[in-house]
Amino acid sequence: MDETLRSAQVAFHLHVGNIQWRAKQLHRLFKVVVDNRDELFETVRKDINISQWQFELDLEGFVQDVKELLSFLETLGRSSRLLRAATFDHILQPQGVTVIATTSKDPFRHGLCAFAASLAAGNCVVLVYLAGELQQFAHVLGRSFRLNMDFTGARLLQSSDFDKQALGLDVVAQTLFISDDSELPAGFPNIENVRHLPVSQGISVVIVDKDFKSVGNVVAIIKSKLGQNWYESDEPCIVLIDEGIKDQFLSQMNSVQTTENLKKIETAGSGRTMTVGEAPSDLRQALGTIVFEGPRRNKLPVLVTTSLDHSLDCTSALQSQHNLSQVAMFSNSKDNMAYVARFSRSNVFSAGEIVFRPPIIRDSLLTGATFSPEYFSKHRYQYHSSLPLLQPEGVEQIRARYQRTIKPLPTEPRGERIDFFVQMGWFVHGVKTLMGISGLAAAYGAFILARKCLKAL
Repeated sequence: MDETLRSAQVAFHLHVGNIQWRAKQLHRLFKVVVDNRDELFETVRKDINISQWQFELDLEGFVQDVKELLSFLETLGRSSRLLRAATFDHILQPQGVTVIATTSKDPFRHGLCAFAASLAAGNCVVLVYLAGELQQFAHVLGRSFRLNMDFTGARLLQSSDFDKQALGLDVVAQTLFISDDSELPAGFPNIENVRHLPVSQGISVVIVDKDFKSVGNVVAIIKSKLGQNWYESDEPCIVLIDEGIKDQFLSQMNSVQTTENLKKIETAGSGRTMTVGEAPSDLRQALGTIVFEGPRRNKLPVLVTTSLDHSLDCTSALQSQHNLSQVAMFSNSKDNMAYVARFSRSNVFSAGEIVFRPPIIRDSLLTGATFSPEYFSKHRYQYHSSLPLLQPEGVEQIRARYQRTIKPLPTEPRGERIDFFVQMGWFVHGVKTLMGISGLAAAYGAFILARKCLKAL
């Protein structure tokens, strides 16, 4: 691993500040993942118990991130070419060689997304999958990396190639270690540039009881979380509200567009859609669809339940299919709080409190100096689905949507890695243009001279 890191440092000094290199690597990363998606799915289908539908939705979230990063690089490149004195809200300074090591079983959210963001900042990145269930995934992806990516500046390793002590080398600018544990594993070097990010693989449910008086506070808390990206570990996936406070809840939102039994509410500033509908009767299948469709389609489902027992039925259905990590309960009744705590196998928090664990850092510098969360909260969440809340999509529909997301890499501007013969073609074209202009000027001069001579006669 020492040799890998040292070669990455050399590559960093060659590529630093080169926006074209960053964009090209992101395009190639998109192509590598999409072209090998079937083989990649087969490597994780049994090991992490994931359906192809869920795998495609996770891949779509990754593609959306790559699109946002490419859009930002395009804006940055245009500004630097047209306005050299352009100013930015935050420093866009690459750090150097970045190591991202993850024990998470989510190959996209807790792996490739952080990898893409760090590449977009101009860092040379080494991504290491440490989970045993993802070793075949890393092998297939790494093989394609060697054929398509700039392997000195963007590399993927398996756990067998990982050396914790190598993180202490002076060539490593920063390390992000992502895990499900709250503490670093034994043997990790105690150095400043190693940052540990504990994440949860679970989902969160918010229950608002009918006797809760401060509905406006609930709305405000939920809105504040919607401005963040959906890679947050325990971002709420579903909000369950009692039918007795449905109208009061909706009145707190900015705008309401009614279409029969479905209401879509656009939250302020984020452009994200909150969808409100009746809680489904077939809880197990329908709630599973909502959980995975919602965040990945930039929607937070808010379901209307008839009673507290109905809400608990929803949480039980989610617990049977997914890892329900926490339930945030809003209620003025201690008895109802105790009731939910007694029948829920998840953590229950007191009224007025939703606890979020640290989010995945999507800015490319792990210290938060570039691609700040403020940027993404202003420019993300522009996609709105026209599909009904409970209508699941097929795999081909999801694929068709994200395959159109990334446009082909545009032709590089003049003077930046242009082929020799292309440059010679431009030169010859320029010479021909100058000769043509000179010929026209000479002909016009001869015409004027002849005209004067005729007048003199």
